[in-house]
Amino acid sequence: MSDPLAEGHCDFTPYHYTFNNPIRFIDPLGLDTFDINILDQSINQIAVENSENHVYRLYGEDNELLNTYTLEINDDNLVEFPSSGDGFNRYGDEDEGGDHYLKPKTAAALFGLVTELHQDDNDFRVDIGDLSDSQGGAPGGDHQTHGGPRGYSGECVDYRYLDGNNQSYQGYATDRRFNLFNNTVFVGTAKAWGFEVNYSSDIMLPINLRINIDGATPRADHRNHGHLTYTGN
Repeated sequence: MSDPLAEGHCDFTPYHYTFNNPIRFIDPLGLDTFDINILDQSINQIAVENSENHVYRLYGEDNELLNTYTLEINDDNLVEFPSSGDGFNRYGDEDEGGDHYLKPKTAAALFGLVTELHQDDNDFRVDIGDLSDSQGGAPGGDHQTHGGPRGYSGECVDYRYLDGNNQSYQGYATDRRFNLFNNTVFVGTAKAWGFEVNYSSDIMLPINLRINIDGATPRADHRNHGHLTYTGN
């Protein structure tokens, strides 16, 4: 069978299949693909010009295929992140114009982050809120980032804080359910995946403790949710 998208990769030959690494990667259909490895936190894209979809493949130990997602590329070169999957759900009603769109590489990093943490702890589940709207703007027009006045279109992720069971809850960082260790691990792992401009609450736990989560800037306007911004290449 011929590769249906071979014309988009004239620089590759049958002797340069799957980055010359057929043991680690496969490409049965020749589709635009992100291969995401949670062990070394790497993202490799097999880019195909004019592809209508991105395929995201998550790999674990011994190159085990853990999951696959296929996301449609819209006219603004964004993809709509799923409402649920292994280790994540969405929260909040959808804004007019959409609120769950990301750049393709940001989506790959977010898939890697939640899959890695879910593999480490099967109970892990983070609830994801506003991303960007379908055109890359700020959802609802009420964000400075997320594609608002300060930019970061398709690169921002809001999420609810984690409790002692490593699951998101609806509430504030001053709630007794807030678990400092789990939230610190989440931000630290996110940073390793390329989310390096992040915000968290300026006060935490029922005693209103002022402590910084490593890798996140404390802010009073993030007391009921955290924020990640992807800056990786």
